[in-house]
Amino acid sequence: GRDTEIATRCALVVLRSHAGARKPSAGLHVGRIHVSGDGVPTEGEQLSALVTIARDLARAREGMCAISAGAMRQVRSLFVFDTLGDSSSQPRAPGLSSSTTLLVKEVRGTSEAFGRFVGRRDELRVVGEVLASATRRTASVITVRGDHGIGKTRLLLEVERRLRKGGYNVGWHLATCLPRGTELPLSGIQCMLQVLCGVAEGDPDVRVRQVVPRLRALGLHDDEVGAVMAALGASAGFSQANAKASLVNAFTRMILRLCEDRPHAFAWDAAHCMDTDSYGVIESVLLRIPQSRALVVLAARAGFSHPLEKLGVHAGLDLSDLDPDDAERLVAVRLGIERVPPELMRFVRERAGGHPQMIEEILKALVEGRAVTVADGSLVSMKLVGQDLALPKTLRGLVASRVSRLAAADRAILQGAAVLGEPINAAVLAQMTALDLTALERSLAVLRDRGFVVQTGPLELMFTSPIVREVVVDALTAEASREMHAAAGRALEDVLGEQAVEHASRIATHLYASGERERAGMWFAKSAARRLENGQLETATRDFARAIELCEPATRTPAELAGWLAGLAKAVRLVRSLPEAMELCERVIAHVDASPESYANALELRVRVRIDAGRILGALHMFDAARAQFSAAEAIAQDRQELVKSAMVAAAEFSGRQGDFKRSLALLERLQTLVPTGGDKVEEHRLLVSLVQTNAAMGDHAAAKRHFERAATLIADDPTFVCERAKLSALIDYFARDFRSAALRCEQAVDMARDLGLQYEVAVNLHNLGDTLIRLEDYARAYGAVKQSLALCDELGHDHLASHNRMILAFLDGRAGDADAERVLWQGIRYAEANEFTWDVLGGRLLLARLLESRGEMDNARLEYQKLRELARAAGNRLIADDCAEALRSMGAPPSQPPPSARGTSLA
Repeated sequence: GRDTEIATRCALVVLRSHAGARKPSAGLHVGRIHVSGDGVPTEGEQLSALVTIARDLARAREGMCAISAGAMRQVRSLFVFDTLGDSSSQPRAPGLSSSTTLLVKEVRGTSEAFGRFVGRRDELRVVGEVLASATRRTASVITVRGDHGIGKTRLLLEVERRLRKGGYNVGWHLATCLPRGTELPLSGIQCMLQVLCGVAEGDPDVRVRQVVPRLRALGLHDDEVGAVMAALGASAGFSQANAKASLVNAFTRMILRLCEDRPHAFAWDAAHCMDTDSYGVIESVLLRIPQSRALVVLAARAGFSHPLEKLGVHAGLDLSDLDPDDAERLVAVRLGIERVPPELMRFVRERAGGHPQMIEEILKALVEGRAVTVADGSLVSMKLVGQDLALPKTLRGLVASRVSRLAAADRAILQGAAVLGEPINAAVLAQMTALDLTALERSLAVLRDRGFVVQTGPLELMFTSPIVREVVVDALTAEASREMHAAAGRALEDVLGEQAVEHASRIATHLYASGERERAGMWFAKSAARRLENGQLETATRDFARAIELCEPATRTPAELAGWLAGLAKAVRLVRSLPEAMELCERVIAHVDASPESYANALELRVRVRIDAGRILGALHMFDAARAQFSAAEAIAQDRQELVKSAMVAAAEFSGRQGDFKRSLALLERLQTLVPTGGDKVEEHRLLVSLVQTNAAMGDHAAAKRHFERAATLIADDPTFVCERAKLSALIDYFARDFRSAALRCEQAVDMARDLGLQYEVAVNLHNLGDTLIRLEDYARAYGAVKQSLALCDELGHDHLASHNRMILAFLDGRAGDADAERVLWQGIRYAEANEFTWDVLGGRLLLARLLESRGEMDNARLEYQKLRELARAAGNRLIADDCAEALRSMGAPPSQPPPSARGTSLA
């Protein structure tokens, strides 16, 4: 039986690993043969007949594993089988009918692997009631919480088993969040998509592409199909335009279509590892389909909270220890006995209470240590005296003790699996440990029997509990850990081949842990490029930064490092966060400058890296350093007009972001006289954005709209540019004093930024919304918008925008009678002045003047308005200059001669 199981699993592994155009197949049969004393099969009629039948079975169905009825009886509880239909075009094995030939479909579900479920009747009833509400077209959410090993995963698997066994017309989809999922935007949605589409990490490209017809049958559009395929790891060939927003739309559409005919439950295990973006997507889906047959189930550690709890359809379920009767039943079931002796139950209860995994670990330790012997369904012997000295007192100690009793070869496989991490791929593990699949499968069988791992697919395994992996990894020496991480990284590269780039971050993490910084940096760069292409900007920023930090510049060409910095600049422009940005920029610039003059494009690279460095530093509000980089880039460019243009466009964009519109306008006018427009679309788009900003701020709204329309035509469908233009559209209306339209467009920009996961853009658009609502005197909504923006800024560490938000809140509090408001306003103004935040200085002083006016301090207000008017004119902010002039007229101050009308631009 054990040999048949190993052979079947190996056959499935080989078929899954080599699925492609050739579609290999396998056949399995069992029978008695003669072997020598050394265990070598003897050639003869018996062996020949056995091989012939197995070979004929292999021809029964292309790309599948066929098995005889006799062999199936040996492993019937471990795999899912299907009969060989008459529709097969392949020749059938001679002498074997379709009734005696079966196809091995998959490994049996995880619920069977964990063993019989015990207890939790009340908890199962609660889940059933929530499922019943879904059948009545009420979308619901339930969160299952509990400590390590309390049984959250097993509860989810038991619900799945009971639904399937009872024949309920309910779909159940269970996904497990990645251990580092919180760092990967939309990782929770991606793991659920894998479950819905029936693919796993490491599947060959041809298998992943077989999902496309099913996606189209669900009504997904081309861009949505492309986004899903990218998330599943398909290679190039699908459109990546608007990938992140398309992925959100695709997931929503899939849920809607699946729930049309019957209820569906979407369960996430280890939900404490799910990222914020995924929670946002789930929330938006539930809000869009409140009367659907959808149930969201989240299993998480005790004490974990998430955004879906605020929904009225949310319910919580906290798991605690089993009651005494259920604990006794668990002992009986796991030992396979009818009655548990009182002394054994007392021994277990004193050490484990009602904690189910602790109970199971104690029982395993007692059986392995021969303190308890079971035979034929009854307890044969029991020696518990002194066992409290032999058994560790903690769950981790019990696991560690059982690991130490494994044979060296099996323990090495468990250590390799722990370092590789979930999902554990058997083919990768075999490469990592330099074993053939047969030898590996024998060790895996031992680990499954001992309850360390369970099989979840032909190639995939998982740990029975996260604590098993933690204990094994913690016990490794630093040297052994490094060696295993290096082997894991190499194995992933070798086994995944061309698909390795889809797992670049995982490979990079293993190589970094092994101390191979150079190769880790290369893989982090590959991961960053893919994340940038898919619109995952926060992850792209992190991975590009790590690539630049880890690599040895001498081993990289200047063009390669410059390319990494350019990618980093694209991501940081909207993320607005990057620790040690100055050091990273200087590292790349120094390497490019050290390249020989004869190096191809040396001059251009020197200019480009300074422009990208300036954009990075400017996005992080390091204004002096950014300005110095732009000046250096222009000086190095000399008479290369296309490089001069790039440097001046970046400098103009930077000045607009500061709020110094006159300086931005001067640069743009100089640019138009020196360098003709045209060339790179992205650069041209940046130029147009700067023109829109400056023209709108300086009052030339017709020019602003004209440039805006050109920008929209130039790059029409890139999601980040569309999001940026949504913010620009709101600013055009704002500077034109159409505040109602501006507020509406700000709300649209907030939604777009949320869909793309651009947290800084969400914060700045909420800030703009609050500022606009103040002008509409909708102070309550303004307060709420700015408070949300401030919360995001505090979470992300954006001190610049946070300071401006606090000034707005201080103004609103001051209107409500807060005596401390003026002091807070002055603090914000001084901070902005010290850092050359021109926009913030003007905005803060306008709030201060209005607060003084509302309090009746007319002389102080008049003086503040007069100072502010001159500052606004100097910066080219027409709106605030006009506000001051109007306020002074209403207060009876003498008019001031305005400066000559300027042609203009604005902010972003």
